[in-house]
This record gives sequence, structure tokens and C-alpha cells, in this order.
Amino acid sequence: VGNIIVMGSKTYMSFPKRPLPDRENLIITHHPEEYPDIRCFTSTEEFVEYSKTADKPIFVLGGGSIYEQLLPYCDKAHITKILHSFEADTYFPDLDKDPEWEIGSEEGGIDTEKYTFNPKEVTQKILAELSNRRMVLSVSYIVISAHNVSFSPLVQDIVTLACGDTIC
Repeated sequence: VGNIIVMGSKTYMSFPKRPLPDRENLIITHHPEEYPDIRCFTSTEEFVEYSKTADKPIFVLGGGSIYEQLLPYCDKAHITKILHSFEADTYFPDLDKDPEWEIGSEEGGIDTEKYTFNPKEVTQKILAELSNRRMVLSVSYIVISAHNVSFSPLVQDIVTLACGDTIC
């Protein structure tokens, strides 16, 4: 609560209650006119410039394209893997196999595994050069196979992780 959350328009529209209360909601969209009461950015570059002046932590809530575009700017990734197979149409990169990320912590559950990934030292130096403002990536995804992970828009789980409360 009290943090900044950024997402694409489809993710925003998937929330049962909009905007999410007690935090700054930001949208990256090509159609900002559709969200007159929300601060919108028409490009990732525009949002990254804004992020350099933000005075609170920023949590990236998705969707797939937003994750892909903002992952290089994140200094932490909270990942929840749901250990079931579901149909999905969007895929998230497997940070387990990404040489620029390493596991900082992990926690196992009955149907989930939760990880915190940190960029490796070289990536951290690049991030420091880009900006003093850092972003945190929060995502839930489903393990489909050893080679693919599929994004699932489990919004309540993501918001709980990023903001410390649930949507009613």
C-alpha cells in the first residue's frame, strides 16, 4: 500500500476494482484518452523517464509486453510459480535460465513456489548507470514444461505481493 504500480491497459481492466486504492496506478497504453482519471504513458521510454523522478517503489504488474519491456530496468523480480498446467497465450521469460538473473531467496508451498530473483553484479552496474529509481517486477506464472513458462493473470496474488493487501 502506498507504492506505485504500473501495468498495461488489459491488466488494469482485469481488476475487479479500479483504480486500486491507496497506491498510485499508472498505465502504459497507446490509448491514454480511454483512462482520463489515471496517469498514462504512451511508451516505455516515457515511463522510464518518469520513474527516475518517482519517490516511491515501483511495482510492475504486467501484462506480458509490459514485463518484457520493463524487465531490464528492474532490480528485483518476485516470481510465484503455480505448479499446475493451464491454457495461456502469453509467456514470461524463465529467469531460472537467464544468465543475468540469480535466485536471491525461495520458498516452497503445496501448489506454488515463490522466488525472489536479483540481477547479477554486471546487470546491477548497468541498472545503476540507467537511473537511481529502481523497479520491482511482480509476476505469477504457471510452469508448463521445463522449457516454457506461461503467464497467468492472477491479479489478486500479484497485488497482494506488491501491495500487501487484497482486493475485495
